[in-house]
Amino acid sequence: MKKLIPKLIGGSLNLLTPLFPGLTRNTAFNLLSRIKRVAVSEEGLLFFSAGETHWLRVAGNKTALHRWGSGPKKILFMHGWMSNSQRWMDYINALDASEYTCFALDAPAHGVSEGNYFNLEIYREAYEATLEVTGNIDVLVSHSMGNLTAAYQYLYKSSAGVGSYVVLGSPSGIEIVYEYAKDILGLSEKMIRNLKIKTDEVLKIPNQEINMSNFFKQLNKPVLVIHEESDEVTPLEPIKEAVSGRDYIQTLFTTKHDHTLKGPIVLEAVTNFISEKTKKNTHVLERI
Repeated sequence: MKKLIPKLIGGSLNLLTPLFPGLTRNTAFNLLSRIKRVAVSEEGLLFFSAGETHWLRVAGNKTALHRWGSGPKKILFMHGWMSNSQRWMDYINALDASEYTCFALDAPAHGVSEGNYFNLEIYREAYEATLEVTGNIDVLVSHSMGNLTAAYQYLYKSSAGVGSYVVLGSPSGIEIVYEYAKDILGLSEKMIRNLKIKTDEVLKIPNQEINMSNFFKQLNKPVLVIHEESDEVTPLEPIKEAVSGRDYIQTLFTTKHDHTLKGPIVLEAVTNFISEKTKKNTHVLERI
């Protein structure tokens, strides 16, 4: 029944879109932006309380920016859809708190941030607000939709103050949202085209420009891309194609992992990259 209701709604939108294109695209966009929060575990809450939490104001709601450590080298972590900053606990615990200051953003409607409404533009606004607080970041570590958000911000404002990037399990582009809409709501191609009109009204740049290939093409900074070969959420081949021929991009394609990319191999690769790329960087830390 839970799967049937969204398909019935999607079928109605498909039928009505020729007559009411504005209404149906707004309805579809709002439905897709509604998110069911995944609760933070007790362990996660203890992890957050071991640091400090600064509250940003994004889309009318309080958004949590967590912080641990006091070192001069600044690392920012951004999670993906239906996740939260607890996923970075092993990474933050592995980094010397006297050498690094680690920030982790709970996206709007995720973790302990307020709200139940989330889309790429809202996440970008939260990311931009984060950079205004932290100042320049030495390394940005992102997973899944966090990567697309970082790419979107860079394509919108290439001056984003990030020294290097770690890209974990990234979707190839914003098309993943439309594929999700087809799967969950059963939207027709005509309705998807209609939905893209609404998306372009919300986004700062055209939706078709937001993809990792475009991001890598314009980026001139060190990047580490890690992706699971059997990833069923974000397929590997488009990412392989996007990084092909770009010698500033390091890659690690794992096996026997899944989309979450959790495990010691990935942890070691990421922390080694952070260590390597921050050896000579000594940004002055701004208090929050």
